[in-house]
Amino acid sequence: DNRAIARLAAEHLIDLGFRRFAFCSEPPTRSNGWAQERADAFGECIAEAGFPCEVYAGRFSPARQWRKAQDALQGWLERLEKPVGMMACNDARARHVLQACRVARLRVPDDVAIVGVDNDDVMCELTQPPLSSVEQGAMRVGYEAAALLDDMMAGKLPAQQRTAVPPERLVPRQSTDVMAVADEDVAES
Repeated sequence: DNRAIARLAAEHLIDLGFRRFAFCSEPPTRSNGWAQERADAFGECIAEAGFPCEVYAGRFSPARQWRKAQDALQGWLERLEKPVGMMACNDARARHVLQACRVARLRVPDDVAIVGVDNDDVMCELTQPPLSSVEQGAMRVGYEAAALLDDMMAGKLPAQQRTAVPPERLVPRQSTDVMAVADEDVAES
């Protein structure tokens, strides 16, 4: 349920006191419509709370042009007003954001607080700082898919075209361990 995933991330960042938001997606392809669903839902949730949201997708780049793609991401991050609460479409994209922040000397979570999606323990714990992430319930998705396949193999038609599995939880880590305060003197104390 991409809408519920995005809402969890948005509510977490709003609760931390952020008033500026951004979503980092992936360049659109035929197989990643889920990323656009998350971007749209995150933007809607942020708009409902009365705040603006910047969205970045970048362009598709082959692996040999990774540095060029990272430079473009870094430029976008540098132009954002800080502090900013950001959701990335998944943990891998959140890692790209963390790397671009490091190169741009942007402090995470003070300048850019980041939430990913997937809660890949290895990826989230080995990033610096450790990455907050929405655990989307991949095991439940697998069970639901297996049950649907079993029904279809038994000749039963699916009751619905699409089943949305709600996320399990947001796992907070150091990448969002901050209270957003616009006044630098207050933030220092």
